[in-house]
Parts: sequence; C-alpha cells; structure tokens
Amino acid sequence: MKIAVLVKIVPKRIEFDIAQKRIIRSKETIINPNDLLSIGAAIFLKEKNNATVTTISMGPESVAQTYKKVFDFGVDRAILLSDKLFANSDVYATSVVLSKGIQKFVNDFDLVFASDYSVDGNTALLGGSIAKFLNIPYFSHVFDFNYIEDGSISIFRENNGFIDEFIGMGRLFLSFSPKYDKIALSNLYYIFNGKKDVEIYSNGDLGIDEQLLGLNGSKTLVEEVFSYEVKSGAKNLIKENGHLTIINFLTKEELI
Repeated sequence: MKIAVLVKIVPKRIEFDIAQKRIIRSKETIINPNDLLSIGAAIFLKEKNNATVTTISMGPESVAQTYKKVFDFGVDRAILLSDKLFANSDVYATSVVLSKGIQKFVNDFDLVFASDYSVDGNTALLGGSIAKFLNIPYFSHVFDFNYIEDGSISIFRENNGFIDEFIGMGRLFLSFSPKYDKIALSNLYYIFNGKKDVEIYSNGDLGIDEQLLGLNGSKTLVEEVFSYEVKSGAKNLIKENGHLTIINFLTKEELI
C-alpha cells in the first residue's frame, strides 16, 4: 500500500497587509497543525498494513528545514515542489502543481490523505480540487476510518450534524477533520534511523505549462482585505445579583 500525504508548511505567526492584500508570513515556520492528523492516519496504516508514506508539499526551498520534521514521525519520503513560477498561486493553481506532483512521483498511490484546513488559508477547497484532477473519489470531514482486509475502507464523516458511513474501494482521497484523533507523534526510532533528505523538484521536473501557474493560472483575485474588531457584550454580567443583571440584559432593560 502506498499513501501520498499533502503537507503544508505555514508561518508560525500570521498577519495581514491590508494595503497589499496579502498575508505577512513570519520567518518562523511550522507544519500545518491539522496536517499532523493526516500524517498520523498514514503512519497508523504504515504500522498496521506495512504502508509506504510519501508526503508532498509546495513552497519555497527555505521551508525544507521545517519540512524535514515529517521524517521523525515515520514518513518514508518527503517531496517539496518549489519554483518561483508557483508563487501567488490560488487554490486552483496550487492543485494543478500538487496533483501533477502526485502523478509524477507517487503515480502508483493507493490513497491520498490531507487535512480539511490549513491555518493560513482555511478554504477547505484544495483537497476536492486535487481529487478532481486525479479523477478519484473524495471524502472530506473524515473523523474515523477502518481498513478492511478485502482492501476496502469504511469511512466515517460529518455532514451537517449527521454521520455518514461509506465503503470505499480502489484509489481514494480522504481529507481529515480536526476531530480525527490519531495525531502524528515523534518516534525515537525514526528520529535516529529515519531518512532526513527532502527531495526538491521544480517545474522543470513537472513540465507544467507556465500559463497554468502562479497568478497566470489562478482563477481568483483578492479584491479587498479588511479587519474587524470582535466586541463583547459580556461586561457587568458577573457580580452580586448577577442573575438579575442577566434577566435585565435579556429583556433589553438597563443593566444594573
């Protein structure tokens, strides 16, 4: 069994430049916290079913040092797709690059894993777009799954307050909810014995038409960025005779 896991390296601290309509990314980087769940799911299958785990990421070469952390979890191979042509890509252009990377370097995959969200984007659209390019079934909001001996997978996902169960066969894309509970943890064996070299490839290796990359290939454009202050109306609610304060507040009378 071969599993491709999408991983994003994100800034440790995120701010917005409203004038330039872009994210200000701190130099300190971390593995997207939610991706530790999809890596954890892959390592679980590695230990139970002798799977091979390959992570794939897109970003500047400078993130390679942070990205190497995946080897401490038991990942077998880490691929970084890095090229100036990839800069300023939206979800669509990013999915073009990542799907091509999977097809190029893990073409015999059985499963693709990802997390529903990244902390610097939170669109939850990337997984479905990549699955479309790969032409495989896509399941989002997955909070549990069971691999069955016949090669099928029982998948449990949230759906508007309900739980759906599916039985999947063949190649599948699973995107994990923050409620999935098998987070990747560093393992001393892999820390001392695991592979440590990130493989870095450019568009020269992928051969994607430049018109499909970066701003040229992006289908969306940021028109406005704004911030707002979340105001709290909770003042004066905790005090002596607080229950009267709450009653008066709810009846829109003057607070005590």
